[in-house]
Amino acid sequence: MIPKNIMSAANTAKVEADDGGSIKRMPDVVEKAGNRVPHPVMIFLFLIAVVVILSHSLHLTGFTVGI
Repeated sequence: MIPKNIMSAANTAKVEADDGGSIKRMPDVVEKAGNRVPHPVMIFLFLIAVVVILSHSLHLTGFTVGI
């Protein structure tokens, strides 16, 4: 039998969240920002498309690179 004065995990998490402080809120901010970032595969495909379009645009303008 569990004594009544011991907090459950859910209550402990709620108390920690209510404490406030910018240090304790930082993981929540990072998580929210991370949830808005696209999947890494989509970022990679987007960057490939940017490189292909930029490369072709520079080719059409006659841009050359000399070594």
